[in-house]
Amino acid sequence: MTLDEVEGYVERVILSRYKIREATNYAPPLRLIRDKYPRPQPVPVFVIFFTDGGNADRPASTKLVRELSARPVFVQFVGIGNEDFPFLRKLDELPDRLIDNAGFMHVNDLEAITDAELYDRLLNGFPRWLADARQRGILTA
Repeated sequence: MTLDEVEGYVERVILSRYKIREATNYAPPLRLIRDKYPRPQPVPVFVIFFTDGGNADRPASTKLVRELSARPVFVQFVGIGNEDFPFLRKLDELPDRLIDNAGFMHVNDLEAITDAELYDRLLNGFPRWLADARQRGILTA
C-alpha cells in the first residue's frame, strides 16, 4: 500500500478479496508474508502489523513467527487501544527462533504521540535484527 492508496484501502482491497471471519487470525497474513519472501535475499522486509485485539489462532501464529525468523522479514506488531496484548508481548520475546525477528509496541491512541516517537518505537528492534540477519546470511547484501 502506498500513501496515495491509504484512504479506503481496507474496504477496497482487503475486504473485496478476502473473506473476513468474526475472530481475528494472525496466521493468514503471516503465512502470505512467509511465502512471498524466501530466504536469502538482499533486501530486508519490514512489516508493520496493526491490531486492536487478541487472536484466535495463537499456535499457528507462534509457529509462523518462528518460521519467519529464518526469512528476511522483521515483524513489528503494534497493539492499538486499551488492551494489554499479552500474546503480542509473548511473540516479542518468543524463544526458539533463529534470530529475534519481531517487536511489539503498544499505543492507546496513535493521534496522541508525535511522529518522531512513533518512528522511534516502530524501529526500535529493527537495527539489531538487520545486523543479525546479515550475520546469519538471511540477507545477502
